[in-house]
Amino acid sequence: MQPTQQELAETYASKSEEELHSLHALGTLTDTAYEVLERELRSRGVDVPERPSPAVVEEQARREHENSTLAAHWQGKASLASAFWLVGKTGFLLMVGVLILIRMLIPMLVPVGAGLMVAFLIFAWVSIWRCWRNTQTPLWGYLARMLVAVYVLYAVMLTFEVITEG
Repeated sequence: MQPTQQELAETYASKSEEELHSLHALGTLTDTAYEVLERELRSRGVDVPERPSPAVVEEQARREHENSTLAAHWQGKASLASAFWLVGKTGFLLMVGVLILIRMLIPMLVPVGAGLMVAFLIFAWVSIWRCWRNTQTPLWGYLARMLVAVYVLYAVMLTFEVITEG
């Protein structure tokens, strides 16, 4: 059910000029919503910007989608936050859960699960390493790279320890 012009007018009246400009720039409003929003801007004496072209909005959405795929993470095009928290941390926890399930349900597949874990860790670390510049705060990029270096060093040391024990 579409909101009425009156409901839209009440909603827009309660918003700041900055919020109204942000809504206008999205390019996703209906014609009616644009008309009501632009009327609200004019009533405040604010210049009404040109409506975004649907082609520009579609291209921007396509680019944002492309930058959120696993390929974009591997290529270093995704945001550092996504690479670190979504792929690195959440993905790691999911992989640990899968490995625990494999160990409980099908113990003979543990080596396969361990191999998948190694492949995932390489993917996650490379993704974080390559996405380090894609943040508004450069310090986070440097810290993320430092943490990846520590993780890799730890993994190498752990691997060496396991090999030399056997």
